[in-house]
Amino acid sequence: MRCSFLTSAVLLGTVSSSAVPFLGYDRRVVRDYFDKRTDNGTAYSCLTEAATTTVAPKLNPWAPLTPEENLAVWTLLHSPTSGLNLTDPNEAVLTDNYVFWIDALHTNKSEVLPYIDGDAAMPAKYARAIIFEGGKAEPDSQEYMIGPLPVSSETVIEKLDYLYNGGAGGSVPYNARYFDGPRSSATDPLIASIMSNISDITAALFQGGVYYGSSDERSNLSLTSGTPLSFDGTSAFRNIMFRFPGPATYMTPLDFYLLIDCTGTDPSLYSLKGFVTNEKFYPTTVLGQKFCNAKLPKRRTTILGNAVLGG
Repeated sequence: MRCSFLTSAVLLGTVSSSAVPFLGYDRRVVRDYFDKRTDNGTAYSCLTEAATTTVAPKLNPWAPLTPEENLAVWTLLHSPTSGLNLTDPNEAVLTDNYVFWIDALHTNKSEVLPYIDGDAAMPAKYARAIIFEGGKAEPDSQEYMIGPLPVSSETVIEKLDYLYNGGAGGSVPYNARYFDGPRSSATDPLIASIMSNISDITAALFQGGVYYGSSDERSNLSLTSGTPLSFDGTSAFRNIMFRFPGPATYMTPLDFYLLIDCTGTDPSLYSLKGFVTNEKFYPTTVLGQKFCNAKLPKRRTTILGNAVLGG
């Protein structure tokens, strides 16, 4: 036993001062040594014990909506008696009103403390909904509070304004609201038209990279866009970045950006502002001229696994 331990100690001391790994018999001896060091059948492990359970003295006043509550709120919002004139989100277009979000409205702390620390009744529960109201004369995004829950004859739908102090309450101008699926779909025809007209340029610059639309099988580029989409809600724009599709598209951006104006709910009024490539902005009529004059450098793109390296 003593000899075995000394052998292991010598091996450990040797490897600590050498870059040579354990081989053959040495590896087996050292493995046995480490196994004995780490094998402790009496040690407590959290993986072998069941999780501790307990019962809270009071119900959680900040609990999320249950599936039943969520469905009841959804049904109430879409009821003709609500007066919201909502369209199913799966069928909605820019000029429709539709529900974007439903969640629990967190109860004010001032109302919760008397319940938790004292004998006050549990505060009423409310839901919070974001509705995109593209069908209004002045379209916007409006937050609503719905309660008390569960839904009953006492439940009321009202604007959720008290959380905000900017003057407009829970209302956000249409041009500044979240860029969701319907808004993306509304801009795609313009993007497809622009990129189709310069497909010869993008193919030459980026080794065959072209975009004819999100549903066109000839497209071998995908797109994304970032924020901001608006500065004050009076106008909207989209800065579009193209990249090669794949599992890690964030690693495959191209040095080519499309800038479009997408203000309002009428896609026929959307327009191209220009292009950015090679750290330069090109107005709409200049890109083709620069390419024909060979002033746009071609990009050598090497695809390594999921990564695209441009040079």
